[in-house]
Amino acid sequence: MTEEDLIKKTVKGIRLPVEITSVDYAFDEDSTGIPAVWVNLHVAVDNKPSNEKVRRLSDTLKVISRSLLDKNLSRWPYVRLVAD
Repeated sequence: MTEEDLIKKTVKGIRLPVEITSVDYAFDEDSTGIPAVWVNLHVAVDNKPSNEKVRRLSDTLKVISRSLLDKNLSRWPYVRLVAD
């Protein structure tokens, strides 16, 4: 299994909130030249999210980041929300 496959499998194994409509990945180097992966979690635009929604999405970002960091990858994970 490649590292890219491991990253995708790890994220797929995490229960995502219903607000996340899709996930995509970008594999490249970051601005410092370090290999990185951007995990893009797509959500609908919401200009007035509830505190609960913000907490749920924030917790999801943390869980994904921690799960990827625990894999000791050669790439640095950047996990972010993308409003569609």
